[in-house]
Amino acid sequence: MKRWVQLILLLLAAVAAFGSNGLVSSFAPEAAYTAYGGAVERLEQRLPDVYGGSGQSAAVTRPEPCLPTAPKTQLSLPAPKQPVALLPEAAETAAKSAPVVIRENMLGRVKPYARNVGGYTIDDWLAGRQWSQQLNDQFIVEMKEQGRMFIDIGPDFERRLANRINPAEGRSHSTVYGRERQQLLNYDNYQRVYERSGKYQGGVSEFDF
Repeated sequence: MKRWVQLILLLLAAVAAFGSNGLVSSFAPEAAYTAYGGAVERLEQRLPDVYGGSGQSAAVTRPEPCLPTAPKTQLSLPAPKQPVALLPEAAETAAKSAPVVIRENMLGRVKPYARNVGGYTIDDWLAGRQWSQQLNDQFIVEMKEQGRMFIDIGPDFERRLANRINPAEGRSHSTVYGRERQQLLNYDNYQRVYERSGKYQGGVSEFDF
């Protein structure tokens, strides 16, 4: 501690020498040494005693700053969402908004087309009941009351042609389909999607041909 006090006193003497003589020009080095050179020499002589060496001052090593490190956080990804099953009420609502598909050839054309467009058929409505013309008429009436869209995929022209060539094969025109067309006359929400180019030629593009 005593050595540090002596060092501080020598530093104060050097500062006092600077303050009393002012800045010394580089063109007068002898004057500078005369002014405060002695104080500097005494300071150099005392430095080894302060640092505990024999003639050279010890190098002072500054410690590296120790910055705090942020704690590592592990990201957690959200679990994949599980598919949610529709409630019975929601499924019923979705079914009531599905378009109704009508036509000829229920198994070969109507049901496959309905699956493609998310449509609804009389077989869906019957729910296992035995078909009859009376139930078919009731089906059309109820669907109209619900404001459903009716998609008409038209006659099965291939089946009609086969029957025309050989009556033992295919089927002629469907009277049920003809009756449905009559029930839908002047109904606004009706869409015809089939084309017809002749008595036995036509169908739905990209479905029948």
